Amino acid sequence: MIISRVAFAGGVNTPKATSTSVSMKGEIVKIFYRSENSDKSDKVKVTIYDASSKAVFTEEIKRKSTFIRPYNLENLPYGEYTIVLEDKNGRTEEKVMFAKESVDVRASIIHKKESRKAMVTVFSSGETEVTYSVLDINNNVLYSKSEKVNGQAAKSFNLEKVKGAVTVQVSDSQGLLKYKTL
Repeated sequence: MIISRVAFAGGVNTPKATSTSVSMKGEIVKIFYRSENSDKSDKVKVTIYDASSKAVFTEEIKRKSTFIRPYNLENLPYGEYTIVLEDKNGRTEEKVMFAKESVDVRASIIHKKESRKAMVTVFSSGETEVTYSVLDINNNVLYSKSEKVNGQAAKSFNLEKVKGAVTVQVSDSQGLLKYKTL
């Protein structure tokens, strides 16, 4: 997400401009700041407010007409935050939403018809927890185990000694990803 703004202040013949841009990736908010006609005594106040308008961070940057500054929201709760920049040319406010990044999870179950073996593969775009389960024909749990996956994982099942139909399934925090009845 990138948000940018330009503000003008000053007289008719001597405009002074401040240009700001706020971007967010994951838990990092990056502020790009540039001020025209600034001098060595200038200062910029950066304040980050939470959704209840409580200041969670304040910083004053002195003698910089241009800067790029990252701010890490990692230890703050998810929610909406307001980034406020104040300089001699005025005040700029930008809202950002800090939310848990969604993790894309895909799974497949491969089964050979001649044997009662199954291979479950899981691919994820980030860290997540998945649960592998094996159920009998009456939906009784024969096996269930959860593990963290970051990237890819695989689990094999030898079900030759299990009588009757069984269902192999894999799920994540969002629900059932895949299942196959053998």
